[in-house]
Amino acid sequence: QKNAEIYLIEGATLKLKESDAKGLRDGCNFYIAKNASLITDGELKTSSANIYNHGTVSAKDFNPASSNNHPNDGSLFYNKGTFNVTNHIGLGNAYCIIVNDGDLNANTITLQGGSKLQNNGTATINGQTRVDSNNLSWVNNGTYTTGSFTNYAGSPDVINNCKLVVNGEFYINLGDNAGTNGFKMDAGSSCIAGSYKAESPHNIYMGAGSLFKVNGTATMDAKKADYGIYGPTSGGYAVFQAKDIVAGSANQGYEVTYGG
Repeated sequence: QKNAEIYLIEGATLKLKESDAKGLRDGCNFYIAKNASLITDGELKTSSANIYNHGTVSAKDFNPASSNNHPNDGSLFYNKGTFNVTNHIGLGNAYCIIVNDGDLNANTITLQGGSKLQNNGTATINGQTRVDSNNLSWVNNGTYTTGSFTNYAGSPDVINNCKLVVNGEFYINLGDNAGTNGFKMDAGSSCIAGSYKAESPHNIYMGAGSLFKVNGTATMDAKKADYGIYGPTSGGYAVFQAKDIVAGSANQGYEVTYGG
């Protein structure tokens, strides 16, 4: 039924087979109470349907991506409880939004198009976090831990306001039209990465008192001038620290900028 309101009350469990879990759509809203559960062993897919979770949602994959017949239909997933995805979360367009105020767990996550992820709680991504668009929004206001972090295309809204831990490689390549876009760190925020690799255009903008620490090697490959790492213009200093900082290639044509 279109535009239906579905409630899972406290203590309830709804287990969906994949064919049903892939069909949450048509303007429906799903409300999941504390200690209630929505479970599927396969893909959970929403299109023009919203989920408000205060309990537990478990799925193999989560794709609020649109179908070929409904290219502009997406959804909001608001999580105040626990959201467990054993494989992949794929956010494909501006109508695909996740706001996490609880615990978010997945193996990998990809943001494309104008999709949005705001983490205000605890997010744990075992594998890759990939932000791959010039108009998406990835904002961390809580604790975000990931196996690797890949930042392509140069969106102006990739912002770490709190604590980001990258167990493996932090990779950044913003494309030829990066302009002044880049990875932004608010005052007092931190990013701890196993390694760092910057290719072609790359910018990090750091607020006062922020820290970007690379436990291993930071590889800096600059293909144009004025790309690099910029500290605050006022209010104190920021720190970029690495065990080793090396050029990306021999006879590199441009130097990396450390500004402020």
